[in-house]
Amino acid sequence: MATGRGVGACAGRVGVAGGGVGAPGSLAAEIQQHLAENFGMPGYETSWYPRIRSVTVEDSTLVIGTDLTSRNDAASEVCGGGSNYVFANDADPSLTSLEVRGPGGQVLIHRGAVSDSC
Repeated sequence: MATGRGVGACAGRVGVAGGGVGAPGSLAAEIQQHLAENFGMPGYETSWYPRIRSVTVEDSTLVIGTDLTSRNDAASEVCGGGSNYVFANDADPSLTSLEVRGPGGQVLIHRGAVSDSC
């Protein structure tokens, strides 16, 4: 059974589910902050960052929920941004994979290893 911890979208920005503040030190909040600082800075945000609707951790998988309906360039770029965290040299060892999902929860991309492509 998946144990989910996460943050959700708020006013077009990735934020904490329910609009509140994430539990200090939660892994999902840490990843959300990483994505925001590296890809979502106002005036400098990437073209794909606004497509993110949620960031959760389910067991050992980072799940990035989006408003995307198909595997396209934007989905690949979201995967690349998440992979920047999951597969970094100093990554949290509890994370071993990444999924980019569409609005219905359908898996658009699953990356189970650094050798897998986005």
